[in-house]
Amino acid sequence: MDFEVRHRFPIPPEALWATVFSPAYERAVDEHSGFPRTVLSESREGGVRRRRVRVESPRELPPVLARALGTSRLTYEMDEVYHEDDLLMEWTVIPAVAADRVDARGTYAIVPAEGGCERVIRGSVKVSIPLVGGRIERAIGDELRSSYERNRVFVEDWLAREA
Repeated sequence: MDFEVRHRFPIPPEALWATVFSPAYERAVDEHSGFPRTVLSESREGGVRRRRVRVESPRELPPVLARALGTSRLTYEMDEVYHEDDLLMEWTVIPAVAADRVDARGTYAIVPAEGGCERVIRGSVKVSIPLVGGRIERAIGDELRSSYERNRVFVEDWLAREA
């Protein structure tokens, strides 16, 4: 299942990039979201920054997902590659369980747009579990979309406070 989420913000692309990938903003998002993230590794080579982050959900998975994945809580690592000159981040999710049956990856880009910029998140989720793979893909896609919608509001509030 492929998805795309777009949000416009009334600031230049470089300003939004600097904001949403700043340490202060990331700490605030972690606290607000309730999804604690731990940076496992980080490196930089030229204009490319690489990071591996562990995410542990405090929420229990819906029963059908929990049974299919064999765990009640979602835990995963995320590889992030930031192409800072292009305002583009590539992400790949590596689940703690069923990693051989789940493929989730995509991009997070900030591009110029009328009156400021647009954040464009594109991704693909593929789950190779018979009978329930499609339902799991939709559930993950729905959660990602709703998470980015909640985050849009957080970004707008953050920008208003910083102005």
